[in-house]
Amino acid sequence: MDDGRTSSLARTDLASATGVRAVSSDGAAVTGRALDCLAAGLLVARRGVIEYANPRAHALLGRALLVGTAFAELGLGTDVAASGEPARFELEIQPAGQPPRQLGFTISSCGDDPHGETRLVLFQDISQLATLRTERDRLLQLAAINAVLPSILHEIRNPIGAITTTIEVMIEEAPAATQADLHAILTVLRQLSLTLQGVGAVGRELRCDRPCVVDLPIEEAARVLEAKARSRGVALVCRVESMPLLQLDPAVLRAIVGNLVENALAATAAGGRVLVTAHYGGGVFRVRVRDNGRGMDPQTLAHATDLFFTTKPLGSGIGLSLCARAVQTAGGQLRIDSHVGLGTTVDIELPIASDR
Repeated sequence: MDDGRTSSLARTDLASATGVRAVSSDGAAVTGRALDCLAAGLLVARRGVIEYANPRAHALLGRALLVGTAFAELGLGTDVAASGEPARFELEIQPAGQPPRQLGFTISSCGDDPHGETRLVLFQDISQLATLRTERDRLLQLAAINAVLPSILHEIRNPIGAITTTIEVMIEEAPAATQADLHAILTVLRQLSLTLQGVGAVGRELRCDRPCVVDLPIEEAARVLEAKARSRGVALVCRVESMPLLQLDPAVLRAIVGNLVENALAATAAGGRVLVTAHYGGGVFRVRVRDNGRGMDPQTLAHATDLFFTTKPLGSGIGLSLCARAVQTAGGQLRIDSHVGLGTTVDIELPIASDR
């Protein structure tokens, strides 16, 4: 049975194949022990059949038997660049009973093989590196968004504002048969404006330096989304208590609540219910958005506020992450409680003094 080790004679051949000159059996043994201790996996294949595999190769590939196996069975390919340069690539594998891992491979020809029939394969686990690279790409994407966002929003919001004002005037003068259509258009424009406010809140602070009305922005966010809730057959209920003026930016607050309600509506089937509540007491501002939709499994819940993480086919994975960041930067907490089949509850708690 192949246990990742070879005989002394085989080690001598291996030393020759890898360019390590062993002049004695003791030298071959030292070379073999060194190869066995490599942190990377090493395979040597001749004429398409694996002749050597060190212990790390068995562990990374999750296979107890490698020697004597056709190299093609591993799904790694056997081609090396025509120039003789090593071929490098990455591959995700999932060994039986183990989580997926990302491996980085280098396949090269043996310089001492006159027939070019020997392949040396060196590989290692780069899963952590791949994760860091993904996070780097996410940060670069966010930086790119921040760079172009102000000009894009400016070009979009101005026309939308003008169109909205025009339609509001037209509704007052239009016949009853036309008013329903104009109201539908106006509703869509207000939903779009709410979405743009959310995008425009990127980088803005939830706290501000002046006392503002906070109950009306929450009600407005829910009211704008009532039409969408009705179209989905979902009951949207908003219960907001009268609150004192608080030093919170109404636009950012409206964007946060709008995003949470949008997510709740997307997760709730027809016949479901979304409840929005808000109140202030004991020096703490509280907002809750609760739905009885499909809920999230533990893995999804663990990454729900990660930037660019989304389960929606056309989602960006930005909204909830920015909501959480805005609340946390303001000194508050955004907590999510969710269970598959039972729905999701998002709670925002923010200690803040009132201006009565």
